[in-house]
Order: sequence, then structure tokens, then C-alpha cells
Amino acid sequence: MIKGWRNQQLARNLSPGYVDDQERTVRAFTATQMRCRGSGLQQVNERSADLRTVHGYVRSILRYYTRSATS
Repeated sequence: MIKGWRNQQLARNLSPGYVDDQERTVRAFTATQMRCRGSGLQQVNERSADLRTVHGYVRSILRYYTRSATS
């Protein structure tokens, strides 16, 4: 499925580097969802919202946490 999506993105004339970055994001999100399946998507969303609103984390930090947790 990701391969088909990647081909569609490249057909839209997006740069390979950009598509690579987007693919890493999708794969990191998918891996996060697989790890969190037992706790539920709602809890993942609540935790992300908590980190953003209460702790003031920016999106780039949340992405970093997601990527480093899947590496």
C-alpha cells in the first residue's frame, strides 16, 4: 500500500526527498499505532494533546519522540 502511495506522490511530480520524508512519517505513525494498539488510539491522542497544551511541546518535538521511539 505504501509503495502505491509513494508512486502516486512521485507521479504528482513531488521531489523524491520530500516523498522519502513523508514515507518515514507514515511508517513512524504506523509503528506507533501498532505499539499503542493495546492502550488505544484515544490515549495516544490524549497524550499528544497533553504534551502540546500542558507542557508546551511543539510538533517537531512530538515527531522526534515518535521517530526515536520507532528506531
